[in-house]
Amino acid sequence: NGSGKYFTIADGVLWGTLIGMGAYSNWQEDNYKAYAASTGGVINDSNKDEDFYANIGDYTSIYSYNDQKALERNFNEMYDEEAYFWKWNTTDERRTYRDMWNSSETANNNIRFVVGGLILNRIVSAINAARLVSSYNKSLEEEVSWNFSVGFMNQPNLPTSLSLNVQKSF
Repeated sequence: NGSGKYFTIADGVLWGTLIGMGAYSNWQEDNYKAYAASTGGVINDSNKDEDFYANIGDYTSIYSYNDQKALERNFNEMYDEEAYFWKWNTTDERRTYRDMWNSSETANNNIRFVVGGLILNRIVSAINAARLVSSYNKSLEEEVSWNFSVGFMNQPNLPTSLSLNVQKSF
């Protein structure tokens, strides 16, 4: 049965997709961060988390973001204006950034479906292998046979003897 090669091919395609989507997501992340730095005035450093990069796509500047958080009385969510500064010059710049950010996040989120496909492929492959082994073992049982025979032998000049034959075939 050649079904194993299809599971192997599917596994290879899924691994390739996983690697490709991860690389694309990282590439898009680098792009939106570079765009935010060059167009929005963001200082790229490791102190900024995912939420920061999500927020700057929704607000035209740190001032509008902080004003909104102050109105909501979420003072602990406000950003330091020097360390977390950004300002989009136009709505189109902000939308361009948001599209880049969305593209990276979508690819990153879709990776879980590929991982699910990898897991499902392994489970179905294991079930198929167990089914094939069971089928093979049943065919062996059908081919194995035993033959017993008992007989008396009368030969001239010899006493009567008992003959016992046991035969097993595979």
